[in-house]
Amino acid sequence: MSMKKIVCILAVIAASFFLHPVLLRADEIGDLKREIEDLKTRLEVVEAEGEDTGERLSKLMEVGGYADVEVVVTGEPGKSNGARIRHMNLHFKKQLSEKWRFFTEVEYEDGPKIADNEPVKGELSIEAFTLKYSPTPRLNLTLGRYLTPFGIWHIDHYSPFVPTQEMPMHIGTIVPHFADGLQLSGIINIGSAVADYTLYGSNGAGNSGGGDGNEEKVLGGRFKLGLPFLARMEVGLSGYMDGKDSSASDAEKKVYGFDLLIQWDAFKFQGEYTTASLNPISGGDYDRKGYYGQIIYSITNAWDLIYRYDWYDPKSTVGDDETTINTLAVNYHFTPYIVGKIEHHFVEPEDTATDNYNITISSIAVYLGD
Repeated sequence: MSMKKIVCILAVIAASFFLHPVLLRADEIGDLKREIEDLKTRLEVVEAEGEDTGERLSKLMEVGGYADVEVVVTGEPGKSNGARIRHMNLHFKKQLSEKWRFFTEVEYEDGPKIADNEPVKGELSIEAFTLKYSPTPRLNLTLGRYLTPFGIWHIDHYSPFVPTQEMPMHIGTIVPHFADGLQLSGIINIGSAVADYTLYGSNGAGNSGGGDGNEEKVLGGRFKLGLPFLARMEVGLSGYMDGKDSSASDAEKKVYGFDLLIQWDAFKFQGEYTTASLNPISGGDYDRKGYYGQIIYSITNAWDLIYRYDWYDPKSTVGDDETTINTLAVNYHFTPYIVGKIEHHFVEPEDTATDNYNITISSIAVYLGD
């Protein structure tokens, strides 16, 4: 073999020796590129699946609500101490489109049990069932069953956000808790104030969602004005008129109400006054009245002290049937959505035949969100 051939062979071997790492790195880089492309493909698939999942979730119903349980120690005649599963309320919401929204609230009160040949104890009811059309903030159209727009407590009654388990006496007794019909509402800015209005027409009181048992209907409205004073100040006026025809045994009813809410620093005052004139089919006319005023003092973000004065007269023509309740309460907020309450009610019936008595309620209320 000539020297020239030997030099060529050595040169090829040397080149292979020195270029091998470069070629090896090129192969590795190619493998990495292929892995990156594979990962990008997988990521695109995951993102597409995520978008599809998000689209599916957006089509689902939002579920929330609130629940509370309490222990009652009472001196009321005929009542005994015990635990109570007070509320288990479920909310179902669905944004049907940009302007249409569905909402319903199902209430389970006192843990009702439904079984064959067994009487139901407690209450199972649909408190709200609405379709809402909102073309603008100034005009909303609601059809179905809604909480009667009267005063404050009728609307803002969820147990995690009110200071006591017991409502003021006249709430729900002068004006029905809910109504079935049509409602117009909206918000209007008036200078630096904000006006909130609601007008509604519904079935006569006591008629279910299955229809109305008389020709007369309920007409009502509420006007609330938010004023730019203190941290928060709202003044409200409410009206409710239920005309009964001759086939009904109940009374024609005209109800008017005034409410006030003031919040300043750590203090919050809330009060409502309601008066009703009733004209029954038989018997004389009479009035029904009630009012309360309560003060909440927030010691810290967690602790609240509450005092409420509550008075109610169910029938003006009957003497000694008024009742007064003084309430002291303490709330502790474990979280913004979990609150513990201890409330003590001093009940003073005007009836001389009934002695004063006390009720103490310890409870925990939980907001389940929306």
